[in-house]
Amino acid sequence: MRKEEYGLAAVGFLLLSLHFPPYFVSFLAVSAIGGLGYLLKTLNDKERDTLVKFEKEFRKGYELEQQGNYDEAIELYHNLLERYPKFRYVVTERLEYLRTQRMQVASERRNSQ
Repeated sequence: MRKEEYGLAAVGFLLLSLHFPPYFVSFLAVSAIGGLGYLLKTLNDKERDTLVKFEKEFRKGYELEQQGNYDEAIELYHNLLERYPKFRYVVTERLEYLRTQRMQVASERRNSQ
């Protein structure tokens, strides 16, 4: 791919990423090999539509996290694992993060007592 074509492709992927909220773009940038641009390039139209649906459901879990409802977020994420196997790696990383968060909160509670 020539430099100009690569630049246009990068701009195209950036425009596609505007469809998603910033928190999700950052999750994908960390989770997806090659980041969001690579992920979007490898998905067909149907898979991109599935990614949009996945994000809407994933967002519910993220909002639960922001409210401190880790148990409910974990339950929601476990349901997503079964329904969206293509994006399992994003959910798996988030579940690991939440497990760590729960352990830290529990440890802080024990230490403060």
